[in-house]
Amino acid sequence: MLHAREGAVSAEPGSRSTRKDADGHLNLTLLLATARKAARQAGNVQMQHFGNGTPVLIHNPAHDLKLDTDQASETVICSVIQSRLPDHAIVSEESGFQGKASRYVWIIDPLDGTVNYYFGLPFFCTSVACYCSPVPISDGLEFRDVYVSGRCEPLVGVVYAPFFDWMFCAAAGQGATWDGLPLRNSQDMGLEDALVGISFGSRPAVIEQMGYLATALAQHAKKIRMFGATGLDLAQVAKGAITALVQLHVNIWDFAAAQLILSESGVLFETLPNCCRGWCILAAPRSLLQPLKSIVGGALSEKFLI
Repeated sequence: MLHAREGAVSAEPGSRSTRKDADGHLNLTLLLATARKAARQAGNVQMQHFGNGTPVLIHNPAHDLKLDTDQASETVICSVIQSRLPDHAIVSEESGFQGKASRYVWIIDPLDGTVNYYFGLPFFCTSVACYCSPVPISDGLEFRDVYVSGRCEPLVGVVYAPFFDWMFCAAAGQGATWDGLPLRNSQDMGLEDALVGISFGSRPAVIEQMGYLATALAQHAKKIRMFGATGLDLAQVAKGAITALVQLHVNIWDFAAAQLILSESGVLFETLPNCCRGWCILAAPRSLLQPLKSIVGGALSEKFLI
């Protein structure tokens, strides 16, 4: 387990302590333990039903779907957070903003890779992150605005893939781990040797744009791959199993946890708001970031990336 910053007062799991560390933040050990427990309990819910018949489908939009497992996973995550840190706010994919206005905001994706889960593919995960805002946050759009301003600080991030029992963790300034082992990515290669992850998403405009970009990437990279769970894709970039990743439309909960894991492992990560109220994201070792950005800029219209 990662240690608290110097000057922090340790807090037992389950404590509602709001004791601060030397930087004025809540104890990072408490935050990370909360994120780990919440993610693991969501994973337990998912594995109880995975492969045991067709999951209950509650919404079936084009190119996507929602399951009762998404909601059940969110319920257990929120329960863990609220029982330990009741004064914190939560922004979740399923229910949006929950709780009272707070500088501490949890960003969660209860089940990332729902389509994979539904069809019995084991590549899915849960993402749980805690951010600190300079001002109290009272809704999801307000958090987005503060995030865009660059004033929101990630404190802890956890990505958990329950089928594989992979736990990726990071705490600000304390490094990243994979199943308790230090995670450090120092890859240095050209794009011609890279495995680049992508996703077509579900919006017609994004699918069209990604078609152009996928063609351009395929002409330069060793291979391109699409796995279908952004949080776990990004964790694989931190691990080095995927060299880099480019996506044209994701939501904040797709990358909030993995962003810190990437940065603490030494991988560069950039976001760019797009016209769909989402994000274009790039994750890559230092040697690949600029080549990838050049290809993205050449393949896409400026209108889409505004």
